[in-house]
Amino acid sequence: MQNWADSWSWRLLGGGVVGLSGPLGAGKTTLVGYLARALGSQDLVSSPTFALVHEYEGKLPIVHMDLYRLGSPEEFLELEETYIRPKALVLIEWPQRAGPYLPPLLYRLELSFHHQGRRLEILP
Repeated sequence: MQNWADSWSWRLLGGGVVGLSGPLGAGKTTLVGYLARALGSQDLVSSPTFALVHEYEGKLPIVHMDLYRLGSPEEFLELEETYIRPKALVLIEWPQRAGPYLPPLLYRLELSFHHQGRRLEILP
């Protein structure tokens, strides 16, 4: 059976910025791993909490950002200048920490804990 990430990943092939929101441990990095694999990446996906950014190769460049440790929204401007580029898929954990500097999102994915496990909402 084809998994959710495989069936949905084609929508991301044009690139863009996707925000991943949810509490610690909700599965944001795990979701990035599934999406990267569905987009052809063989790279091991890990949390960029301390590095802030990891990059993966797949059918298009994949940039994985974790803004949890940003000291201020202004710190995002340097990351944006370097990593947000055309034809790359940029997956941003904790996008709200970029404040007013967050670029327009292709999608916002909200992960949460649910009484039956975890829940994922996909918002345009």
